[in-house]
Amino acid sequence: MLQLHAWADDDNVLALGCAGSCESEFNNGLVLVSIDGKRMTQLAANRDTNKDDAWRWVLTPR
Repeated sequence: MLQLHAWADDDNVLALGCAGSCESEFNNGLVLVSIDGKRMTQLAANRDTNKDDAWRWVLTPR
């Protein structure tokens, strides 16, 4: 996990990381992680944040 961003529910958090193997820390995506760290589900495709045209995700209240 690179960064924890928000609670998703009582048992999971949204984080920046990889649900598989990453080539570098800059190639990451949004993942859903259980609070015990045993389950991880990738929610968005990995992105290379070093590139100028890298997409950015936004978290908003619902």
